[in-house]
Amino acid sequence: MSDAIHSPSSQHKQAAAEHEIAALQHRTVAEFHDKRMPHAARRISADARECSIKAYAQSVLACEHSEIEESRMKPARALGIRRILDARFSLSALEESRNTDSRWWNSERNDMGRGIYGEALRELRRLEDATEGELDAELAAIARQETFARFS
Repeated sequence: MSDAIHSPSSQHKQAAAEHEIAALQHRTVAEFHDKRMPHAARRISADARECSIKAYAQSVLACEHSEIEESRMKPARALGIRRILDARFSLSALEESRNTDSRWWNSERNDMGRGIYGEALRELRRLEDATEGELDAELAAIARQETFARFS
């Protein structure tokens, strides 16, 4: 089976569908009670209870899967963001300069370096809020630039 079938999104959709079925059964039970039909209400109530338990279990499974996916994605996302910032701003070099020679870093001669560093930090905040698609597009653009630079 494909990963899409077991994705957190599809699991949440399945849980929502199970909850809708359970809700429909509970409404039916309520209608039977209103019509003074306790025998039918009891019979449907057992099904509604079972469906509610199944929906709850599906919800828990989907949420756990989401948490696993999210924790697995965070390091890859952080590395992608760092790669973008290093390609655009040489952020690692700026940070090394900032950390090793604070006197030069704060000097008037390094006004441009501090400005670039500030711009890199603003871009970092923007990239942290970007969608996965936007990050993928930016990483692809950097890969194309690197390939072009190697062959030119």
